[in-house]
Amino acid sequence: MRKKLFTVAMESIGFQNGILFKEMTDAIHDMRQENSKDLYDPTNRNLKDLAEIVKRHTNISVVFVPGDMHFCVYLPDVNRNHAMLDAPRREWFRSKQALDMIKSAEGGVIRGGVNLKTAKVSGFFADLPTVIHIYTPEMIAKKLTDAEIAAILLHEVGHLFVLFEFMNRTVTTNQVMAGISRALDGTVGADQREYIITSAKKSLNLSGLNPKELAKTSNKQVIETVILSETVKQCVSELGSDIYDLNNFEQLADEFAARMGAGQELVTGLDKIMKGFGGIDGRTGLVYILAEACKLMLLVVSITALALGVGVGAGLYGIFLWTIAILSDSLMDPTYDRRGLRFTRIRAQLLQELKDQKLEKDRRLQLIESVSAIDTIIDSRKDRQQLSGIIAGFIFKSLRKRMDQEKLQSEIEALANNALWLKSAELQALI
Repeated sequence: MRKKLFTVAMESIGFQNGILFKEMTDAIHDMRQENSKDLYDPTNRNLKDLAEIVKRHTNISVVFVPGDMHFCVYLPDVNRNHAMLDAPRREWFRSKQALDMIKSAEGGVIRGGVNLKTAKVSGFFADLPTVIHIYTPEMIAKKLTDAEIAAILLHEVGHLFVLFEFMNRTVTTNQVMAGISRALDGTVGADQREYIITSAKKSLNLSGLNPKELAKTSNKQVIETVILSETVKQCVSELGSDIYDLNNFEQLADEFAARMGAGQELVTGLDKIMKGFGGIDGRTGLVYILAEACKLMLLVVSITALALGVGVGAGLYGIFLWTIAILSDSLMDPTYDRRGLRFTRIRAQLLQELKDQKLEKDRRLQLIESVSAIDTIIDSRKDRQQLSGIIAGFIFKSLRKRMDQEKLQSEIEALANNALWLKSAELQALI
């Protein structure tokens, strides 16, 4: 990986003191003491208290809305072309909130800041109103603990923080390109063009750009296209695959919650929610083998019936059932990691914090216990692959490459957070 790629990498927030997480947990506990009907009231004072807690610690403006919609956040409509928005989501945005703020701002300029050390935003980002939905039936049922709900809500707040943090990369590129466009009018000569292009090269870290050669053309559009192409090359994934680009938004929100001190509760809460959906990863070895054998048998019988012209209707219905079975056991949304892998990546954040030699002994012991609790859940989850997926991997080269990239990514992350760090922390805790 070339060094210049580090200039566009995401940075993590610093590990926080856990006070935000504790205060949110206490607020949720108070809320759940009320009558079920009051929990659906959007004017509930506890909801406002929860929003004030988030505002005080992160400066993000949030309105918590109760209801039957599951835990989720409505992202502000500020940047339709944001790097974290994939094509389907992009259709829901028009950048209206940002455009309205620009029109009303003095001089048409808005400013916003992100402080990674304190996990706080400022300026424009602090003024954006956002909505986070609280799944009220879960508040009533109490399947999740107060802390687990707080952890899940911190994950949603993390989406907002990451969205704001990542906006500066787009703005930086756009401002440089805008400056180039203004500077390259028809009156500048080759020497001036070379100077402008050289400045752009330094600003955007475009080592592959040749200013002297590019300056020979006076066509502004050609110059802009070449510079933009080089910029896009710089943004390619470090591993040459987009397998983890799609789920960065979720993984970084998990990381935000974990660094707020809610790593264990986020895992236990997500595990409880995911168990309700069933899935291939929660099956024992015997059940897994039987299920895959039944799918294969159903497919073979259905295709045979169609090929022989016997029971065509039954054959088509069998293929329909096989398709439903395959889809129900598939990871339909690539935005999310498979469960075991997702929990492993959250666990890695706890190991990162354990590397701090200045950690107090009580916090070190707490982290060690949390890692152990997460390990127990991970051990109960097997990231199994369907037989159809294994066969498809042998047939299609693109799928084989994707699986290899996923394995490589996991191995690299494991190297950065190997078991030696945990053993070292355990030994220090004994001293």
